[in-house]
Amino acid sequence: MKTKASSFANLNKLRMLATLGICAIGTNGWSLAFAQSSVTLYGNIDTGISYINNAQVATPTGVAGHSSWSMTTGNSLLPTYFGLRGSEDLGGGNSAIFNLQNYFVSNNGALFEPNGLFDGTAMVGLKSETLGSLTFGRQFDSYTMTLFPFAASNIFAGPSGAHFGDTDNLNASLNFRNAIQYTSPTLAGFSFGGTFALGNQAGSFNTNRGWAVAASYANGPFAAGLGYMSLRNPFTASLGGASAYTGQFSCGQSPASYCELQDAQELRNFGLGASYAIGDLSLATTLTRSKLVQSQYLVASGGPVTDATFTTGELSAIYNVTPAFQVAGSYSYTYGKLSATDASARIHKANLGVLYSLSKRTLLYAIASYEKMTGDGIGIDPVTGQMQQYAQLSYFPTSNSPTQVGATVGIKHSF
Repeated sequence: MKTKASSFANLNKLRMLATLGICAIGTNGWSLAFAQSSVTLYGNIDTGISYINNAQVATPTGVAGHSSWSMTTGNSLLPTYFGLRGSEDLGGGNSAIFNLQNYFVSNNGALFEPNGLFDGTAMVGLKSETLGSLTFGRQFDSYTMTLFPFAASNIFAGPSGAHFGDTDNLNASLNFRNAIQYTSPTLAGFSFGGTFALGNQAGSFNTNRGWAVAASYANGPFAAGLGYMSLRNPFTASLGGASAYTGQFSCGQSPASYCELQDAQELRNFGLGASYAIGDLSLATTLTRSKLVQSQYLVASGGPVTDATFTTGELSAIYNVTPAFQVAGSYSYTYGKLSATDASARIHKANLGVLYSLSKRTLLYAIASYEKMTGDGIGIDPVTGQMQQYAQLSYFPTSNSPTQVGATVGIKHSF
């Protein structure tokens, strides 16, 4: 006759066997999932010392211009960032994918976007070898991703080499939130894609809404792309407003002379780009037209609402002196116009770069940028409100004159 104690002992044995069985099944399950999935930590840390010859500084009597030295971050090729990307094999050439990417300031460890973590990319979606990919979340639009490889700022010059204010977004100063994006597979060198961003505003479908389309072709040494992008309310929809934005225009600086140009009803961009490699020499060119519709730029100084258009052409070259040593140069010309006042500016920019790879992951660089503004002044004097010819190298304080020179030496390590 079994006692109550022996019954409990047998029950405990059964529980132990069941637990071991569940653990074994779970372990096999996790092993199977791990074998079919991958997660990668990636990024780069880019820090350098920068000099700028003429930066606006507020004084008790107005604005003065002074040179400055500073430690800067994200100077070459791409910003400083880290990210996690992963995929899970779903079978049949299909997979689930995700990408989380954060920009940060390596010289002091701060977040690039205040109160934001994955301000570069935060997306999840599905990918098919035959049908393409469909992703959801915060991501760079199809227009930007297609033209990004042809801009000098992304080839060697860094953010300071971007076109005036990066209004054409070739240096990717803004991305889309709440976005749905489709990217086709590549067929005979051709691919295309489209992006649509929801505004997430009750009762106003158009507020903060964005969309983009693009197509590209690559065959051997030749590549080309074209695209169109529209984003409503870009200043708040993507740039975070004057209190948060520290990017291409001088919103993050004090005084600030250009930042409210992007406080507009809509940003419209059209662009095309191409590149061709001839032995150790690679050439690239871009042509873009940006329009900021109903910008509030002049309103703060008592002026009218205005459209602002910027048309930019650029040519760049990079030459491999040795497999580890490269020299590069570029020139761009921008014609900018404010419709309300008929003021027009002509902006010349030249960039030079020297790059030396210590390894596949570690790069030393020296970059210099020069900008000269001619024609009518379209910069606002922060004290008098008068229009001035103010040069503006991206991510540096606005110049107090029509010219500005910036130079940076640094190191970039990728992982």
